Amino acid sequence: MKTNFYFMSKRIPLFLILILFSAACSKHTNEQAARKGDKVIALDIEQNDEVSIKDYFSHIEFIPLETDKRSVLGQNIKKWLIYKGNFYFLDHRQGGLIVVFDSKGKFIRTIDKKGQGPGEYSVLYDFSFNRFTGNLELMDALCYIHIYDESGDTLKETIRLPKGEQAIHFYTQLTPDIYVFFNKYREKNKLFFYSISKQEIISETYSDWPDYMNETPFGGQDTPFHILNDTVCFYEYYSGDIFTIDAKTMELQPRYQFDFGEHNFTISKIPENETMQFYLKFSFYVTEKYVTFFSPVDENSNYYISRFYYKKKAKQVILDKRNKQYKIFNAFKEGFQCMPYYMDEEAMYAFVPPNRLDFVVKPEVLDEENLLRYKSVQEDSNPVIIKYYFK
Repeated sequence: MKTNFYFMSKRIPLFLILILFSAACSKHTNEQAARKGDKVIALDIEQNDEVSIKDYFSHIEFIPLETDKRSVLGQNIKKWLIYKGNFYFLDHRQGGLIVVFDSKGKFIRTIDKKGQGPGEYSVLYDFSFNRFTGNLELMDALCYIHIYDESGDTLKETIRLPKGEQAIHFYTQLTPDIYVFFNKYREKNKLFFYSISKQEIISETYSDWPDYMNETPFGGQDTPFHILNDTVCFYEYYSGDIFTIDAKTMELQPRYQFDFGEHNFTISKIPENETMQFYLKFSFYVTEKYVTFFSPVDENSNYYISRFYYKKKAKQVILDKRNKQYKIFNAFKEGFQCMPYYMDEEAMYAFVPPNRLDFVVKPEVLDEENLLRYKSVQEDSNPVIIKYYFK
């Protein structure tokens, strides 16, 4: 969330937004102020811990991505992941393509299947390597999944969702037979489950998503799914709540629910059916009182890490799942922020353009080899991956 977006329009009187915001606050002050359940973790949002990068990480690797005509990444990277040591980036240029780099940032290839023929897509909106088969899957927003071998060279099959489905935004594999999809514009249930063997939708859920949410900044733009130890997880951008998707019942089960007391944020606090310009300004004032805009959310076996907004500023939370101890802070004491775009058991990764390097790393925390890489980055270079190794 970028604060300059909040002032796109001056047509909405400031006093009107403040009146609506105050009304929402007074009406819902005690709502969720004492959340209950064994998955609820109470967090003191006013806590401001002193956290060193050395408290969690042993060392930092600086990985510039090779920059040439073949490998230049666009401004809109929809998704990226790591598979067998290589980095895969979904670049939304002209319908989407995937740019691949090795573990040191050297360009390998692009995967581009745009077109109208077999195995080709109109809009590449999501992708993954199937965790059961290892196949590369390319998800067309127009309700197709094109399945290729691991290299992306050989088309194996194409899955077409039922004709009643108009679009899909994000997906993942729940079981070898079942996919779960998320479409925030879908009527009623936004999550639905498709069986390959039956070639039909076998279940759907998640109706607590009003249509006007799609006109607000609270809906999120990134995938709501992540997978930990073969468990599929789903998170809410506006609340930070994380759910497990039960592979047998296909229902959402609470995984982590955070209690910020009177600062908890819910959909019911959002005025209905306003303009996008209104919601952009409204969201700015919401963060003065409430905790919201959790992005990104990720975890490994030991840690849950996320960024969120409160009092109009970005903050970070690191939860040690082994003892349920947490830290909330604005920045590491070394002077840069924690921006987890991806996590695995080994490390946390940040992905930033050259002009924002100071937000995620400082030269003085790098060893000699990585400092040389840092100094090699130019203004027109590709974005850089910062890899923070867990202790």
